[in-house]
Amino acid sequence: MPPKYKKRPASTPTNEELSAYSETELLYKSNLFRLQTAELVHEVVPKQNAPLEAAVRALRTEMMALPAAELSWERGKGRGDSLPLVSHPGLSHLHLTNSKASLSWSAPETVELVGSYLLRTVARPALNVDVAVRIPQACLLHKDYLDHRYVDKRLLYLAHLGAALVAAGAERQVSFAWLPHLQDLRWPVLQLTLPACAGGWVIRLIPSLDHEALSPSKLLPDRANLRDRVADAEGGGDERGAPPASASPEYNNRLALESAYGPALRLLHWAYAADADGTLREATIMLKVWAQQRSALQSGGVCGFQLSLLLVHLLSCRVLSYSMGAYHIFRVVLTHLSKTSLETAAIVLPAEASAQEEEPAASKAGEWKQRTAAAAAKFGRHFAWVLTDSALSANFGAGVTRGALRELRAAAARSLAAVDSAALDDAVSFAELFTRAQPPSLKYDALFSFEVPAAEGAAAAALATQATRTVGIAVAAAKVAHATAGATDAPAPTGAAAAEDSRAAPLSEDVVSATAAAAEALLTVGLSRRSRLVRCWHEPLAPQPLSGALAGGPTRMHAGLLLEPALASALVDRGPVPGGAAAAGWCAASTTPPYTYIHIYIYIYIYIYIYIYIYIYIYIYIHIYIYMCRCRCRCNCCTYYQPTPAYPLCRDGYIHIYIHV
Repeated sequence: MPPKYKKRPASTPTNEELSAYSETELLYKSNLFRLQTAELVHEVVPKQNAPLEAAVRALRTEMMALPAAELSWERGKGRGDSLPLVSHPGLSHLHLTNSKASLSWSAPETVELVGSYLLRTVARPALNVDVAVRIPQACLLHKDYLDHRYVDKRLLYLAHLGAALVAAGAERQVSFAWLPHLQDLRWPVLQLTLPACAGGWVIRLIPSLDHEALSPSKLLPDRANLRDRVADAEGGGDERGAPPASASPEYNNRLALESAYGPALRLLHWAYAADADGTLREATIMLKVWAQQRSALQSGGVCGFQLSLLLVHLLSCRVLSYSMGAYHIFRVVLTHLSKTSLETAAIVLPAEASAQEEEPAASKAGEWKQRTAAAAAKFGRHFAWVLTDSALSANFGAGVTRGALRELRAAAARSLAAVDSAALDDAVSFAELFTRAQPPSLKYDALFSFEVPAAEGAAAAALATQATRTVGIAVAAAKVAHATAGATDAPAPTGAAAAEDSRAAPLSEDVVSATAAAAEALLTVGLSRRSRLVRCWHEPLAPQPLSGALAGGPTRMHAGLLLEPALASALVDRGPVPGGAAAAGWCAASTTPPYTYIHIYIYIYIYIYIYIYIYIYIYIYIHIYIYMCRCRCRCNCCTYYQPTPAYPLCRDGYIHIYIHV
């Protein structure tokens, strides 16, 4: 007998159901699009792994119980690839910046679970469990912020920690890896693969410092902590004639980030803990998937950590609220990215205490604007994106290039246009947002590669200096770009002001990042209106084993161009239009003498004069002497040249023929 179906009891929809119906009608293209989005979040979010968490707790106990050790490393004095003198075998493959380094190694002060796994915003395929390992303050000296001393000690600390973990567990795989926003061979983290980490999970041990380990006043962007870098050979110097040291903002900011991760992660934990419905987490996952499809093979882009901080900023500014749905938050963030120039809009994250307030006080609005202006003045001259904490101690936006920010803005605008387009069905719009990978070969109109200069030590410093000076010259030229197009009456930096603009670019400690910034700046200024977007990048650094020498860095740089169809075939600018303020500003910035029309006329006149003089000298005033055969018998044996009164025989029997042309 067939079962009897019960009639559904008639009831009025609840407030949650009405909100869902309204959200589907207003935000989503259709109910199918909403179902696809919900299924995507369900597929990319991994389940909580109890064995993995137990393995992390056991690893923490093991690291806290490691014995102390005295480490030393000294570069070999022989020529070639001589091995260094080390205290432990696991340090022999390292390549430090300084000639020698020593470290009193001790177990970490704290080992804390941080990152997206703690916030439950992990999205496949990046299954990472981030663990912050605090280096004890007793391992460092007061002046370790100078000349890569902390960088060398940090590398020694990680190498010994990795060797100790490998010795404790034979089945462990430990290697060096790099964070997405810190693609530098000298700043690695440890990556572990444990037997309990099934399903592609890896554990990343990220070094951190206490906020008092290195003095914050010594890590300001304008401080010169790399004394092997000089600002300019012509920029003067001290009383002994040595050139002054240049500021090292990138290096200083990396040191400041080591102690700034803790407060930022506490702020993130507070923001996501208040998300009772989980909509903020789902929106974060959707943003990560969206960004992953567009920058998986490129360095220098915006990472998931930075996107999470951006969400917290929008929450504090009341642009977002916890009452919004996940897709609503996703669309609002895309709209913000498409309409906001992140290069010029500095972001100051809220303090944890002020973030908990119901409504910001009116008196704090002016204070917030002042802090934003102070952040822009402090970091804006040195970095493409300013994303700093409430104390203005470090810039979390470092490592993102200007081309990546412009591409992010263009990608957000394209995604919104694809979703709102009535000509595209649900499947195409959903694929454009989340599932269709966009490699560089498909994103750009033109794509080319060039080699990164290979240099070490003083040669690397010189190359980085030259590249960053090129950025300064390009910035000075960009200020007069509108004058270059014909507006010669526009204000332009001239004389000392333009020279100062050319020196405004900070010295980068990394040849690769300096080369990328210089290439982007030169292509942007040179192509001008012919391109809508210029971005330079290299492939992300791949993990390397502990036994390696941390070699194999980026050797090739790639550049992608989005061209303007109407102007792409025009000639490329090699400088401003001769004459006017634009040419004066360019020449003062590039230290190249100006070339105007009067100089061209002088060069043409000199060329014509020299050419005519040589012609007259050769064909009118040159005398050709031809010596014929000797005729001793003084007979007419020379049938062609006969002795004549004009050309008589000489005494020695030669016929001298004197020819006028």
